[in-house]
Amino acid sequence: MPLIKSTYVAPKLFKNGHIQTIYPVMFRKVEGVETQRVRIDTHDDDFIDIDVSLNGRDHVAILSHGLEGSSVNPYVQGMMKSLSTEHFDVIAWNYRSCSGVMNKQRWFYNANNYSDLELVISWAIRMGYKKISLIGFSFGGSLTSYYLGDKGAHVPSEIVSAMLISSPLDIEEAITNLTNWHFGKVYTESFLSTMRKKVIEKHELMGLPGIDVAAVKKAKSFRDFDNLYTAKVNGFETADEYYRHASSINLIGNIKVPTLILNAQNDPFLGENSYPEQLARNNPNIFLETPKSGGHVGFVCFKDEHYWSERRARQFLRRDCLDNRLFNVA
Repeated sequence: MPLIKSTYVAPKLFKNGHIQTIYPVMFRKVEGVETQRVRIDTHDDDFIDIDVSLNGRDHVAILSHGLEGSSVNPYVQGMMKSLSTEHFDVIAWNYRSCSGVMNKQRWFYNANNYSDLELVISWAIRMGYKKISLIGFSFGGSLTSYYLGDKGAHVPSEIVSAMLISSPLDIEEAITNLTNWHFGKVYTESFLSTMRKKVIEKHELMGLPGIDVAAVKKAKSFRDFDNLYTAKVNGFETADEYYRHASSINLIGNIKVPTLILNAQNDPFLGENSYPEQLARNNPNIFLETPKSGGHVGFVCFKDEHYWSERRARQFLRRDCLDNRLFNVA
């Protein structure tokens, strides 16, 4: 699919990628989202907590949050509220350890294990939904695109579209990008601070044989943490091996459902491979939109209570994406 000429224009004083990234985290409040919490048992004696917003519709959007996020993050709540105004049902699921309750197994979640996402999709199908759209934010977009690319034409027929927002399609590149500049260390530490605490809590609850917990406590980079913990508990020799296997850039050419990749050019997390122009040109199912501004899961807008990315999602899920006039396709 040809590339999309984005219509997003950042508000004054919000053209900087860091401001776009930080402002919603610090200052955005989303109110009035009513949900029901449901616990789904997994096949390995664990559980997933999901929050469901019901409007009695047969089309549901499944939201996958970012690294160390949850269903109550403002960007998830904002998307839930925005889609509910269009009468979609919405499921926001929490990765293991992210719902406020520690999970039972020694592992948490990783970018190439989509079995829990499949479990949520299966639950939605059993609930009778005829159409399912997948929306992933950041890490959640990486996971969603890995699932779609790996499954290819074998995804359930109920899945009709997907949207990836601020998604690092090449994880190793994103890790290196954050490592190589000073401000990237600030972002990195914000994630690692909770990741280290979870490993310590897990160790105190059940023990973690083979994991050097003392070294994990001192981890200062994603690569250090993933070498010490993520790779070991998920069957990889090293963090770099994990990054290579988990990067969806190797698989997105196989995607068979209409998928919008929305990655801002000034996203401080993303590297070159997260703007796959040639893949988008070669695959009629990939819509690539790269606004000049937007930051990382930003796309701030003050016209109403909905951010621009949320309005874009409503358009895409209504399948207006197939109208070249609306999406300004080049």
